[in-house]
Amino acid sequence: MKSLLLIAFFVLPLAAVGQTHDHGSGTSLLRECNAVSSPVTTDSVNNLEAGLCIGLVRGVMATMQMWQVERYTMKEQMDMHGCIPHQVEDSGAIKVVLKYLNDHPDRLHLDDTILIHTALLDEYPCK
Repeated sequence: MKSLLLIAFFVLPLAAVGQTHDHGSGTSLLRECNAVSSPVTTDSVNNLEAGLCIGLVRGVMATMQMWQVERYTMKEQMDMHGCIPHQVEDSGAIKVVLKYLNDHPDRLHLDDTILIHTALLDEYPCK
């Protein structure tokens, strides 16, 4: 019985999220990041979506900042990696991504990590 409850608790919410055919797209990213600003609930699907957004944005932002630390001198490389201030918090980056997604609904079919990178690059270009 415990096994059945564990399966129902952990697997069913994942199956519900997996039923969306837009996983990994801007459409799913928009839904996931909107879940971050929703009130905290016991809805495991909503919490999972919020966690996916936070993890993706944090991962792309950390990668961009890692390249920034390498102190590339070629302009093309700096333009590609941006210059995100280290004091930018996850919540601020998520707001940047949400604004970008809402401003560019024609791009929601693109890959979520590309959209995050583009949003952060637009907001934090190197001077």
